[in-house]
Amino acid sequence: MYRGPNNRTDVKWDNILGGDLNLSNDWVETRLVYIQSHTRQRNVNGSWDQTLQAYDPTTIENNYSNNARQQIYGLAFNIDRDNWLLKSEFIHINRPGDVFKDQAQIVAVGRRIGQWQPMLTWSNYRAITADPTQKEAHFDIAASLRYELDTSSAVKIQIDDQHSRSGPSFQPQYGDARLLTFSYDRVF
Repeated sequence: MYRGPNNRTDVKWDNILGGDLNLSNDWVETRLVYIQSHTRQRNVNGSWDQTLQAYDPTTIENNYSNNARQQIYGLAFNIDRDNWLLKSEFIHINRPGDVFKDQAQIVAVGRRIGQWQPMLTWSNYRAITADPTQKEAHFDIAASLRYELDTSSAVKIQIDDQHSRSGPSFQPQYGDARLLTFSYDRVF
């Protein structure tokens, strides 16, 4: 995404352990999630040279990094009442000993109007780090319109508008992004 189509990092997760607790009523649902694992990675293309705007092939990593521990915490809160929808999720990823932590949030509000369902979604991601040049952050606003064809299928159109708030090391080469998608969903 940041370095073009030739960017590739292999990531492995081992010793995964976790659980979730769902609490729901007729129209409200909450979910708490905890996952822990060991993670390791290797950069297949070499390190990115910001000055040259290219990969340095002399830094290709043949071996995976040492296992690092990670902990993922999540909280979701969803409402579906009187044709109104509220969907939300908050994630925090902690990697003890690493130089950054991840935080992400998503909130969506929609309404059912007959067979139509318009929805507005806001999401935000940021890597918390002491070095502002290494900060990765972006937010996305999406508007969607879904139409129920019948009880088991629907069509949807969505426009996403993503904006980077990253430091210089993570600025996309191609600027911010917009994406228009059309989809057909069918439940079997």
